[in-house]
Amino acid sequence: MADQSDDAKRLCAACHSPIVATATRGSTLPLTANGAGDEGVGCTTCHQFNGAPVSGSGGLASGFAAKIDPSAMFANLSSPVPNSRHASASGKAFKSPSQLCTNCHDVSFDRNGDGKIVKGVDLVLQTTAEESAKAVAAGDTRTCVSCHMPLMPSATRAAESALIPDDQTTAAPDRQVHDHSFVGVDYRLDLPAAKDPQRAARQKLLAGAAKLVLDEVTPSAPTRVAFKASISNIGATHNLPTGLAFTRQMWLEVIVVNKDGNVILSSGVLADPLSDLCDDATLSEVGSSLVPYLQGCSAPDPLLVNFQTKLVDKIDILRDAAQQPVRNADNELIPIQATGGHETVLQQLTGGAIARKRPSDGQAQNPIPPGETRDFTYEIDATGFPAQTLTVSVRLLFRNLPPYFLRALAARQPKDEVPRLYPLIANVQTVSMGTASRSIVFTPR
Repeated sequence: MADQSDDAKRLCAACHSPIVATATRGSTLPLTANGAGDEGVGCTTCHQFNGAPVSGSGGLASGFAAKIDPSAMFANLSSPVPNSRHASASGKAFKSPSQLCTNCHDVSFDRNGDGKIVKGVDLVLQTTAEESAKAVAAGDTRTCVSCHMPLMPSATRAAESALIPDDQTTAAPDRQVHDHSFVGVDYRLDLPAAKDPQRAARQKLLAGAAKLVLDEVTPSAPTRVAFKASISNIGATHNLPTGLAFTRQMWLEVIVVNKDGNVILSSGVLADPLSDLCDDATLSEVGSSLVPYLQGCSAPDPLLVNFQTKLVDKIDILRDAAQQPVRNADNELIPIQATGGHETVLQQLTGGAIARKRPSDGQAQNPIPPGETRDFTYEIDATGFPAQTLTVSVRLLFRNLPPYFLRALAARQPKDEVPRLYPLIANVQTVSMGTASRSIVFTPR
């Protein structure tokens, strides 16, 4: 079994293939020579865990692995019934619907070994469970299960095809049965969108996560036209986007056309489905090794609103003019890109994720917490325009993997590794989370 000294190297493998990781060495998948037994997250991952879940412990040898109990399959059950394959029991980890998720859906590493996880000091890559816990503490009654494992009203048996007494010893009482397909933003990249069995459910989940509103606002000068796009997190108990947010792109596509149908302003428009966002934080970084992997970009998009965080290999903390640490509204240190740091696709213990900034106004584009709204203003210089009606169209778009990120990973693949990543990039899906449009009447003054 792995020991604590392996944790930094095995952080990813221990969550993505937890059962196999408890019995093998190695830090990258597959963990066995021929891949046999290298299952990812399966039934036993959750249902043989019988301890108290701890934030971020899924990747640690002392966390998940130490609390696996092979004596039974555990769940939140009254009158558990055994079957021919395993015993069944009520498990303490299942008493709170979202508790179990904290093992792997907070991803962090105590870099300095002080027993605390401090953003800006330690490696912090994902805080989904922490974000949801804050929402629940503020009165939100939803859980991870209610969104990602919804009830199946027509089902009353967990083992619906088990025969009695051959497979299941006795009949069980009627159960509340949850969908275990775990709909979320990730999907099999080796399937084209048309063959993705969860595509419709994923689109529905994302469409209900945010609200997009478009308003006309007072411009800064008489010869300008201004409007505001507002994005509210109305459907998630975690931030939008969440997870490894440096691989999540949630952005605004904005197109303004004049009375003749000519585009007079655009931002966040992809040249083609596999083109990249022309994000200044990536495109203009001096010494970046990722710029060669960007496609469809010749210059930064100054108006771009992109909530993808930026994974850098070296972080520091924001300080004021007196070199004192600056803290956010939650009294947390604010990570920034350190001098000499660069965007990366491979995490480093010295690194972490930071917020991008919108070039036109310097506005931070942090992921949006539950219940909060972010406003972004666009202005058009209308000098010389005749009186006319302008049409503004906005879409809130999402894709779980940026093409440039995948191209960079593909370039780093060992020659004998399969599957080859580059051909799979064509299967990246872009989903619309919401649309809004309005007409703005411009009258020269």
